[in-house]
Amino acid sequence: MYRGTIDKKLVHINGEFINLYTKENPILEPGDTTYALVFNVIDYHCPILVEGIVHSFKVVNGQDRIYNISLQRILDSPYMIDKLVINKSFEVYYISENNQLYRNHKQIQITADTDLTKFVFPVEAFFVRQTESQAIEVRNFYCDIIEKDLNDMLTDINNIKNTTANG
Repeated sequence: MYRGTIDKKLVHINGEFINLYTKENPILEPGDTTYALVFNVIDYHCPILVEGIVHSFKVVNGQDRIYNISLQRILDSPYMIDKLVINKSFEVYYISENNQLYRNHKQIQITADTDLTKFVFPVEAFFVRQTESQAIEVRNFYCDIIEKDLNDMLTDINNIKNTTANG
């Protein structure tokens, strides 16, 4: 059964976020400044808005990309940084002294003293945009999907609680 949401530029179908490359959302190359959404490993429902530079990318599914983003700054409020970044774990790749990625990604816990320039964050292309306003639009779209999914889960839980063993 089809289940999805399509807006002019953003597509979510059967649980997958589909990136559409357009004039407003072109393929990015290493060195390009970008705005992206990153997630700690626990709070998938809370995207963190960052500004970064594309370090490198990997092509997946024949056309889509996972960008490796070198963070320049976190754009969220200090409250959100404290809640979603500090003392939280993230999937990252280490960068060697000659600016190459180490082969395997690692999970690190970020502290207030973590030097974020030693890592890149792998980010699916859907969550990477050229402008901050475009990234905020993606974040709002994503949060709407998560909110609907959470509401559906709450409905399921309430139905279970209100159903007797015999139906």
